[in-house]
Amino acid sequence: MFSQFVLTLGAFSPFITFSSAAPVDNVHGLVARDLTIDSVSCGTNVGLITQELGAARSMAQKGKTLTASSQYYQTIFSTANKNTPGFELVVQGKYGKLFDLSADKNKKYTIECKTDACGGTRNAWTDPTQGIINLCPRWFDNAVKARTVDIIGECRPGSPNAGKWANLAQFKGSKAFTLLHEMTHLDYITGDIPNRARDYAYQLQGCKDLAAGTAMNEKLCGQGKTCDPIHSIDNADSIAFVVAGEYFSSMCGKTITTNSDTPMAKDGAPDDQDNIHVVYVVPVPVSKRDPPAAEATAI
Repeated sequence: MFSQFVLTLGAFSPFITFSSAAPVDNVHGLVARDLTIDSVSCGTNVGLITQELGAARSMAQKGKTLTASSQYYQTIFSTANKNTPGFELVVQGKYGKLFDLSADKNKKYTIECKTDACGGTRNAWTDPTQGIINLCPRWFDNAVKARTVDIIGECRPGSPNAGKWANLAQFKGSKAFTLLHEMTHLDYITGDIPNRARDYAYQLQGCKDLAAGTAMNEKLCGQGKTCDPIHSIDNADSIAFVVAGEYFSSMCGKTITTNSDTPMAKDGAPDDQDNIHVVYVVPVPVSKRDPPAAEATAI
């Protein structure tokens, strides 16, 4: 039996509820309120998760004042998006919700670390109907998803590994990027069905294709049809990439490029199923849930 306690961190006075006294390392001081981390399944990884949540919310903070002058805004959002009156305010509002995910006390969410539906190359998944983000074993493997603090240590000019972190596509390899992606799927950010953020396209090249009107997704856009570019603002990877570009350019002390020809990033690889999004109309017990590959079949 584990006791519950509340730990207050940082200048923003956020709090997280744990079911055991796992250590917390929060270097950013920006952890969402009303967040429960399941320490039974996450164990001693609670500290790592908290640290990466801080980095994810620091990325979101960049979006609160984002304008059309951002190269990432220009590259990743479609012309249809950018020509929409008031679009900058829409973008800033969405990132504001990501930054302060639990501003509404009724919008609580839980992070779990269970192995359900974690096969193949799956790193994490989200069940928005129950407010659950689940981190799979691959997310904890530093060879698959690097700690954000380690990336920042390597990406700066003069570092022997600076070239490893030059293209925006590579920064999807950050644990915090995955968390930010998953947070966009929660209903609080963009609304319930049919407005919640979806996975129309993955990877940087996929996001650029979506903006250009050349991305295809049979499940969400129809067989043989391209996806409407207007969905750039509704695409989880697109939302994450824009502020990841701003954040890592700042933290790395250099402009992160957006060309998509970097092999080490495996950009656009068809078998890379990072961050699959789970959608259920009726909540289903974990043991009976379908794998995330069945996304959107219930909608």
